[in-house]
Amino acid sequence: MDQHRLQVTSACSVAWTTHTLPPPQANELLVRTIAGAICIGAELPQIRGNDLTDPFPTYPKETGYESYA
Repeated sequence: MDQHRLQVTSACSVAWTTHTLPPPQANELLVRTIAGAICIGAELPQIRGNDLTDPFPTYPKETGYESYA
């Protein structure tokens, strides 16, 4: 199954990327995210490239710890 992710590829730049997921294993559950949010306190500064807690950011960065599935 393919997974589509919104990644921060560099400061002020995001892109959709596609990754192949392995099949779920025993006792695992695969859910599909239908909506996500970008946190204005944690993720927005990373996207803008002005995160004071990370003065030398490395990319790509993942988004979407706030998801609805």
